[in-house]
Amino acid sequence: GGEFTSTAFTADLERANARRSLSRPGECHDNAPAESFFGTLKDELDINHGRIFASPEDARSVIGEYIERFYNRQRRHSNNQYLSPVDFEAEARQLAQAA
Repeated sequence: GGEFTSTAFTADLERANARRSLSRPGECHDNAPAESFFGTLKDELDINHGRIFASPEDARSVIGEYIERFYNRQRRHSNNQYLSPVDFEAEARQLAQAA
């Protein structure tokens, strides 16, 4: 929306040395993978249901552990035939060696 193109927001980005990233006009699906990931993260960490972290550091630690130890390694993904990333990769290696 317009709030992300405002002068004040642009100044905040510059102060934080951050770069703006927007979807293309009229392309509502550009951001779908990110929205899906964050929806899953919020659901699985109970953030949608009122979970409150003790501090920003606590939030970073819990979310980082969720991503690195669970989401990227153990969680089953529909794009991976409902296998965990580790299992999907192992199966792909076996298939490549058999070929």
